[in-house]
Amino acid sequence: MLTHVDKTIKKCNGLGYMLRYLSISLTRPQHKRIVESHLYSTLFYGSQVWSGCVTSRDLRRLNTLLFKIIRLHCRDFSRILSNAELCLSTGLRSFNSIKLLRDTTLLHGLCTNTSNTPLTLRLIEQSISSSRFPKKLTFYDNSIRRPGRQSFINRAKHIAELIPFDWADLSRQSFIKTIKTTTPIYIA
Repeated sequence: MLTHVDKTIKKCNGLGYMLRYLSISLTRPQHKRIVESHLYSTLFYGSQVWSGCVTSRDLRRLNTLLFKIIRLHCRDFSRILSNAELCLSTGLRSFNSIKLLRDTTLLHGLCTNTSNTPLTLRLIEQSISSSRFPKKLTFYDNSIRRPGRQSFINRAKHIAELIPFDWADLSRQSFIKTIKTTTPIYIA
């Protein structure tokens, strides 16, 4: 039985094969638009759910696939540029950078949502405002047993610490615009 990562890699390899032939007739901006729309949507479909459970081996495989297609986009077949240089020169984001963007957007939506779902209430219950950053939420664990590192509360705590600005009062559109400009394109 194929796992979700195996199915995603297989589907993206087929897209990479088509992108190789399209790169001959398309301009770089058109090719980049196709990579961002088709490849990224296939690669990151439902990533907020499954990315926390991915093994390091599968994460390496996903990164390798992504950078193989970014190298195709740059026509860097002899591997002259490093992965960070590829991301900076093309403006295409790495897997970890996009994962962070999607997770922060999900976290912002959950924390600023006014509905009283059990998950939202639990997040608000386990968050406090710090005196150093009064508008920035800080997450803590108040349970008796320690949750695993893959639990949503621990992921939310880690994500909230990575956001370098106060985001509690921002609207969804302004939050997405700000997080895209402050998050680096390449995160290893």
